[in-house]
Amino acid sequence: MAEPKCPNCNIAGIEHFKSKDSLERAKNGSPWFMVVYCNECGYVHQTLTKHVFTTSTASPFVMPKI
Repeated sequence: MAEPKCPNCNIAGIEHFKSKDSLERAKNGSPWFMVVYCNECGYVHQTLTKHVFTTSTASPFVMPKI
């Protein structure tokens, strides 16, 4: 079975891939993203979005009828 390998230090194995929540937080306390890194050398492999801003398709403003 193929094992992931760090391109920086060449260590192989899924057990060397760790993740950590970002220090940056939304107003509700949830982290903005997660960082996936090598626990041997610290190389950052990827960031994964956890907090997403959404927009409503409906307008909150209602025009009064004349």
